[in-house]
Amino acid sequence: FPSHDRKPKSTEFSLKKVRLPDEYESFKRLDKIGKKALRYLYDRQITDEQIHKHKIGFAAIGRYRGRIILPIYYKQVCVGYTARSFIGEEPKYLISDGEKFLYGYPTKRQKRCILVEGPFDKLRVEKYIHNYDVIGRQGSALTDVQLHVLSKYKKVVLWNDPDEPGIKGVEKIAKTLKRETNCKIFGIKPCGVEVDPGDMTKKEIERCVSNIVPWSDYLVKKLYVNIL
Repeated sequence: FPSHDRKPKSTEFSLKKVRLPDEYESFKRLDKIGKKALRYLYDRQITDEQIHKHKIGFAAIGRYRGRIILPIYYKQVCVGYTARSFIGEEPKYLISDGEKFLYGYPTKRQKRCILVEGPFDKLRVEKYIHNYDVIGRQGSALTDVQLHVLSKYKKVVLWNDPDEPGIKGVEKIAKTLKRETNCKIFGIKPCGVEVDPGDMTKKEIERCVSNIVPWSDYLVKKLYVNIL
């Protein structure tokens, strides 16, 4: 019989402090490229309050030139960062070395969370949904540390981007969470919104959140049919 006391093997002390790149700048003093970075964030409807809260910065020189720097914190300690190009360079994202964590994991946790695909999905959804913690993941394979912190939630809602890689990613995560934690797993059934959460309007986000349902094989089939 399966155990009813499934716990990830990780401990809270597996994360190491990561130093932000030397090129990192805040938006306190803006040069030409800094103004372009800020315009990019505004175009994606990121607010000044979010920029300050999440310590979002940018780089004007070096390896990260032309990238938004999104620090990743755990218990107010930087444990990683994501760097997103705003000048069209590839790869679109660069991720710091070391243990991958979750973007926007809160200091004070609620009992349920919505797990989205990336930082900009998280930043958009958190503006309008306040009765869930909204967290951005990095990739579709959960590490032991990520499992450890997610296992503290009673309810985890998996919100995929509307494409095949997005669905495959949440399928993999759902199986891992069901196998390794006692969380109740949910998803969002198709509701006529065909864009990533990071590009949705307030009404579209609210409509999707109103369509949260328990995770099931039937839901997965509906998600695949929706992208055909």
